[in-house]
Amino acid sequence: MAYLLDTNVLIDYWRGFPPAVQFVDDLLDRATEQVLVSVITVAEAFSGQSSLDRNKRSDIDVLLRLVTPVDVDVAIAVRGGELRRDFGIEMTDALIAATAIAHGLALVTRNAKHFQNVPTLAIRDIT
Repeated sequence: MAYLLDTNVLIDYWRGFPPAVQFVDDLLDRATEQVLVSVITVAEAFSGQSSLDRNKRSDIDVLLRLVTPVDVDVAIAVRGGELRRDFGIEMTDALIAATAIAHGLALVTRNAKHFQNVPTLAIRDIT
């Protein structure tokens, strides 16, 4: 199985929230699991003020080296726009959901309610 980590999961991981730490560490420990993040998540990770702190920046960099980034291409952008239009979800969430759908990935999130109306999206809620 392959997973796309939502931004909130990474933030919770860096903050030491036990369910996020356990889930991500378990995924990274299993060589059979592919762990990916959208480039949207990468941008969101560096948009927070905590990324200015040297230690926090190091934590971000280390984890991002352990996962595979996924680009947003035109097809994902179109699907993301459609998801925003049809379901009223935030654009960043729509692009992340579209990325998961396009690549057949399960979206790992702590905000399943943001995505619950999106058909064909596999969600793994770790709340």
